[in-house]
Amino acid sequence: MSHMFSWNGALTADAVEEVIVKFQDPKWDSNVLLPPEQRHLGRPSFPESDVLDSSSRGERTVKNLKLQKALIVSGETTVSYACKRMATRGVDYVLLTDDDSLLCGIFTANDLAFRVLAEARMPDQTKLSKVMTRNPVFVFSDSTTIDALQKMAQGLFRHLPVIENGKVTAVVNNKGNNVTASLCLRVATVLASDPVSVAAERMRELRVNFVIIMDGNKVEGILTSKDLLIRVVAQNLLPELTFVEKVMTPNPECATMDTTIPEALRMMHFRKFTHLPVVDKGGLYFL
Repeated sequence: MSHMFSWNGALTADAVEEVIVKFQDPKWDSNVLLPPEQRHLGRPSFPESDVLDSSSRGERTVKNLKLQKALIVSGETTVSYACKRMATRGVDYVLLTDDDSLLCGIFTANDLAFRVLAEARMPDQTKLSKVMTRNPVFVFSDSTTIDALQKMAQGLFRHLPVIENGKVTAVVNNKGNNVTASLCLRVATVLASDPVSVAAERMRELRVNFVIIMDGNKVEGILTSKDLLIRVVAQNLLPELTFVEKVMTPNPECATMDTTIPEALRMMHFRKFTHLPVVDKGGLYFL
């Protein structure tokens, strides 16, 4: 039996650092770190009066955030080339613009897993325009940080394009913007001997961005959609002929059901984990 604690389906390491900082701020809504008895409730609400007292702190805009320069390509770019560009930059997304340099799409590691590998498309022959997410939600550079926070939380977005003077200039990544703790019961499992293409199919079936590699009741490894991007496609490996054991992260560290969410957050932050297995006598869980 497999389960997982997650933030919006998967608690990302990007979110941890800023959440820990904000958790220490008395004006930040500390309910985003739900106690154990509320873990099943999913995403909390974000009443403005509880989240931020703008009268005492002033309105911060997106420009005040630590933004990441946008990686931009055209829709005619192949998936294979885009993955190489993403791997070089160390990111798991790319933005697409049209002939007028206007934002028209986004392609992420999840799109790679769900729309390319799981559907047996050839990365070096598939154009991004065929598999991208069209017309992504965006935010203006002079929008408030609360607006960006709400858009990312409500849409479960990990990346939010920033528009300034009509052009894409940067991206807000989810450093503390997706603040939801819940128990995820959807954990995809595969065998180490399975090809990567099977792992991608399992991710798509359960709409998750990772699979767990099991050896009986033992957690043998983990493979994420970002691993598929960086370790498989960007390296010109064939998903059908590449075994999971060759590209997975082996022997991931685990927590227990007695571990509190703040403790798990700290573990993920300081050890730079993107997912954290939580194991008890009844089976495997995940944070």
